[in-house]
Amino acid sequence: MKVLNRLPIWVLIATWMVVGTTLPGLSGWASGVRDPNDVLVHDEHAYLLQADTFAHGRFTNAPPRHPELFESPHILVEPSYQAKYPPAQALFLAFGQRCLGHPIWGVWLSCGLFAAALYWMLAGWTNRLWAMLGTEFAVAVLGITHYWATSYWGGMVAACGGALVLGGTRWSMRRWSTVRALLTGLGTVILANSRPYEGAVVCLACAPALAWWLLSGSGVQRRRKLIGWCGPFVLVVAAGAAGMALYNRAVTGSWKALPYVLHQKQYMTFGTFRWQPINQVPERRLSTRVRLFYEEDRLTNPGTPGGPQLGAAGVDFSLRQAFLSLFQSFISPFNLLPKSAVRESPTDGSWLLVVFGASTAWFLCTTKRWGLLHAAWSILILEVLAGAAAWWTLCHYQAPIVCLCYFLAIDWLRRVILAFRRTRLLRFVRVQGAILVLMLLIPTVALESRIDRLFQDQGPSLPQVVAIASPLPSSSRGLTRPQLVEFLARQKRPAIAVVSYDSGILLSQEWVYNSADLESQRVVLAHDLGPKELPMLVTDFPGRDLWHVRVTPRGATLWRDEDSPRTPVSVQRPDSRIGED
Repeated sequence: MKVLNRLPIWVLIATWMVVGTTLPGLSGWASGVRDPNDVLVHDEHAYLLQADTFAHGRFTNAPPRHPELFESPHILVEPSYQAKYPPAQALFLAFGQRCLGHPIWGVWLSCGLFAAALYWMLAGWTNRLWAMLGTEFAVAVLGITHYWATSYWGGMVAACGGALVLGGTRWSMRRWSTVRALLTGLGTVILANSRPYEGAVVCLACAPALAWWLLSGSGVQRRRKLIGWCGPFVLVVAAGAAGMALYNRAVTGSWKALPYVLHQKQYMTFGTFRWQPINQVPERRLSTRVRLFYEEDRLTNPGTPGGPQLGAAGVDFSLRQAFLSLFQSFISPFNLLPKSAVRESPTDGSWLLVVFGASTAWFLCTTKRWGLLHAAWSILILEVLAGAAAWWTLCHYQAPIVCLCYFLAIDWLRRVILAFRRTRLLRFVRVQGAILVLMLLIPTVALESRIDRLFQDQGPSLPQVVAIASPLPSSSRGLTRPQLVEFLARQKRPAIAVVSYDSGILLSQEWVYNSADLESQRVVLAHDLGPKELPMLVTDFPGRDLWHVRVTPRGATLWRDEDSPRTPVSVQRPDSRIGED
């Protein structure tokens, strides 16, 4: 403890930055990274389009001449061609793509920033030794093979923003400085551009504490805080708000209209929140596969079998699912064990959750003064209640409060150790010694399970709700999407490929995703909407060969437009002949 206190805190923060970036990088080097050309989760393709746009130095792209041919889930094609999501996650991916050669580097960089921000936050809420333990546990759970660290879907960026806001609030109340004000403002901007709804809840929860702190003290102290702290904070937030307004105007045509909200109006039959109607008529109702996805897929239609539940039952289910997810995804020590050692039942570890909840309730009731434990639980409960107002609850939706989960975990452990020390059970056990033992035990167990996972080649641990979006089996005789793109890219002339699907292909397995530069892209994929649309497509993309692609459960077959539509082109592979039906 004395050694940690002697070191400047920026040294420890920089160390966690390096560790948090290196561990997922080593994991990716050992097991490989997700191919952006593969059939990924819809959201990942949208973020990659957004990142490619930013990497080219612009906010958005011109809409395609016939947008219905290029519609894909979570992507706007009118009034501009861009993803619907806030830009924070894609900015990290764009940095990795433009500066380091691959968007996955942006994901790993966000892992390092989260580890650094989490340590800084926990050091303010506890002390440096306990912060070291909490950050180590978080990196072991989330920073190696978790989908936050291995996919393009996000989670780490919003978690970093939440840690900066909560850490900046606590540090400023202890001893304010301009740097802490800037970091708090930066965290606010990150939350507004990654998880704006959930982030707003965290910021509003911190606002009363900051207001009380700003207005306390003498008149001179209040003026100093208003100038030295509020000035830099407001400056950063104002700059972020101006950037958001410019981005909204470029994508939607209005600085007030969020791309997410515009996309909701164009495609969805329901609003984002439970109090909004579920029988809306979308603005774009075309006979395309995307319309089927939004209007018929069970996951995107509340009240349907397998979809979000309605009424009080739905709210109750969301609340229970949210609390259980927070514990099982972030706090439970079972996250350190190999998946093969933990049963897949949703009630696994429920006994541990009961013990954790009962002992926490006891700590809350026996603590005489309102403290950080009460504040953390208040913010967490408020966030969960706000999340229940929306239709879905996924792990990365709760990213802004993940730092509080690790604070609650180490605070619970600290209180348990102190409670046992008051008895004769652990009378001679030193707290610092117990922490050091846990700090050695966590990486040992975590690395063993992660190495086991890498050799088993299980891939990233995506949420159960999107398991249907996995790529086609590698043993398929047909072409996978990366093989299709690679084959067409090797042809002498650029290609435009129209894609159709067998009835056995799920709506979640979408192949029509393109980069930001449709005109200069060597291989362009479009929907096959019938022979009437083909002349327009050829006119819009002159100088290209027209190909037909048929996606089947066994893979994809393709043929040139001038060939017989049932005479697929043969593509040789060292081990087999693929591309034939």
